Formats: sequence, structure tokens, C-alpha cells
Amino acid sequence: MNSYQTSSGSFNYWLIIDTVRVPDALEVLSQFAPFQNVFRLFATPNLQHLIEHSPLVLNLGTDKAVLECLSFEDFDTSSVVFALDEQCDEEGFLVHLQQLFLAHIDSKPSVLRFYSGSFWQPIYQDLDDDDISTLLGPARAVIWFANSERHQLDFLGANTALPQQPYVLMSDIFNTWV
Repeated sequence: MNSYQTSSGSFNYWLIIDTVRVPDALEVLSQFAPFQNVFRLFATPNLQHLIEHSPLVLNLGTDKAVLECLSFEDFDTSSVVFALDEQCDEEGFLVHLQQLFLAHIDSKPSVLRFYSGSFWQPIYQDLDDDDISTLLGPARAVIWFANSERHQLDFLGANTALPQQPYVLMSDIFNTWV
């Protein structure tokens, strides 16, 4: 398990959750912790036709205790958390997630269900730095639950600018996908 340690700075924890698999996610989260903002991942012209099935993107604030929600029933298989610098641009982060959903693998258009631990767990150790940078964008880390444990992928060189569009992933691990 990667360990995410920081010597300074404060982070906002952003949960991305599949509401098709967890339709009561907002209700469960409202009983667990306050959240500051809620967005629909598919709130973009390219994905508008899927808006009813859109994952939610929620700013859970700066308390690291919110990571406990990743172990909740159904959340453990249907959500991830991104850790972002507190001053990170929310709109830029949402655009990043929308581009990530429609990333290209070796120049082939793909749909990435990156908001599940089952996406990250089999690949995180085999990603090259360029793909880590692309996948995390402005985030410092992505955190997920798999095999009854919390896992984390860190990138201390978080992007201040979004990668070139469309996002292209080139790590060898993706060759088995296309």
C-alpha cells in the first residue's frame, strides 16, 4: 500500500461514487459527514444523454476521517477519493474528471470507470509517471478500497495545468485492454 504523507498543506477530499450501484449515496453520506459541493460527472455536452446515470463528485472537506466512507458497504466497490490541494480549482478538477472518463488508450477512444477500486488495483503499480500525472491531474493522490484495505497512489508533482486533450494513456499495462 502506498502511504500518502505530507509535511505541510491542507487537502480537500473529493469522493467520486457510482450512483447506479449506490443509489442512496447522498443519503448515506449526509448521515456520515457534511459535504461542501456536489457535481454530476456527466454534466457536460458530450455526456448529457447519460446524466441520469452519472456518478457524483462530492467535496467532503479537509478532515481525513472522511476516508472511512470508502469502506462502507457498496462504497468499497463503487467509489474512490482524490486528495487535492485546498486551493485547487473545482471547475478545473471536474473538467479533468470528465476528460479522464473519455481518455484514449494507445490512441483508441475508451471509457474509463476510474471511480472504482477495481480500475486502480490491478494497474497502479505498473503505471509510468506520465500516466500517473495524466490520471491524477491536479490531485495529489487517489485513494480506494480493495481486498478489505485502503490503497493509495500518490504523485507529488500534481499538475497545475491539465494534460493535453484528449487524454492518452500509454503504460504497457493498458496494452492488455485494447
